[in-house]
Amino acid sequence: MSHRGQQADAGEVPAVEGGKPVRERMLPYGRHEVSEADIQSVVEVLRGDWLTNGPTVARFEGAFAEVVGARFAAAFSSGTAALHAAAHAGGIGPGLCPAAEAAFERLITLPLFPGMTDGDVADVITAVAKVIR
Repeated sequence: MSHRGQQADAGEVPAVEGGKPVRERMLPYGRHEVSEADIQSVVEVLRGDWLTNGPTVARFEGAFAEVVGARFAAAFSSGTAALHAAAHAGGIGPGLCPAAEAAFERLITLPLFPGMTDGDVADVITAVAKVIR
């Protein structure tokens, strides 16, 4: 088994290809603490009239702004959406960060599903390329 700083044995098969895993248990990326009150809050929203936007989001934004000492806060659907908005607000647009743009084009996650043909995949790639250019 390879160790940090040592080259892997050429005959070693990665775990994703059927080889022996490096550790017995999965290494967690974080520990979550979800209380019963958190769960009930989510249930209330799911049973309510507003799944997106609405009064719960407004209360969250207000509470978050207060905690961080800001006049305003805006909730986003994902970290990616928040970063996109921050870049736009900061005046960062196409051509200002060519290295980051090149990396983004190589790392973008495409909406691919089982059963898609090569032609379907090509269509998705073409559509995404049109959007990001």
